[in-house]
Amino acid sequence: MKKFIGALAVVVMLMPGAAAFANEGGENTTPPPPKVEGQSNTAKPADACMRAANQKREAAMKEAKNVYEAAMKAAKEKFEAAKAAAEALTDQDARELAMEAARNALEDAQVAAQAVMRTARRAADHQMLLDRQACRAAQKAAQACLKTATDKMKTAMQTAEGAYKTSMQAAKTALEAAKAAAEALTDEDAREAAMMAAQDAFDDAMAAAQNTMRLARRAAENQMRLDRKACGPLVAARATYKR
Repeated sequence: MKKFIGALAVVVMLMPGAAAFANEGGENTTPPPPKVEGQSNTAKPADACMRAANQKREAAMKEAKNVYEAAMKAAKEKFEAAKAAAEALTDQDARELAMEAARNALEDAQVAAQAVMRTARRAADHQMLLDRQACRAAQKAAQACLKTATDKMKTAMQTAEGAYKTSMQAAKTALEAAKAAAEALTDEDAREAAMMAAQDAFDDAMAAAQNTMRLARRAAENQMRLDRKACGPLVAARATYKR
């Protein structure tokens, strides 16, 4: 019984440490995934084009607002001057007519300023519509250009792969023929030499085919970069050919 109680005490003493160890081991220590290039918050060229169209409208509206406020300020100053002149008249009828004329002039100026403001707003809205349409058209053209460049690269790579397969098939056929001819030799030394020569010829042909394929891929990728650059700044996606 004493041994059992002693063993139980040891277990109880070790439990906090074991719990802490379990908690430490269960903690997620996996480092965060690395930031993938191209995932920054930088706006895309298409978004920048739309933003420029909006900013252009805002600038036009700001200028129109300044013109409106200047016109209203001048109208109010003219009204105050006319009002002061009317109030200085001693004849009541003349004074009332002068006050009416001043108020009418202020109203006419206000209506004219509002009309100018309304026309400016419509012009700014229409220009923004045209600019946004131009942005979308440019984006579509860039996407079509990129698709053409991508298809061009795919065609070049398919042609290169076809040439590679043809070369390898010809090399294998030549190897089989050379092996058959070597096996027909009765002299062992000559047969071994012929077999080695056949294998060397195949290795050389395979290396040449692989090198041609590598150069073709490099040329296709270089041409793709040039074509993408020619598509303009709106082409943001990177196209990579995969077999």
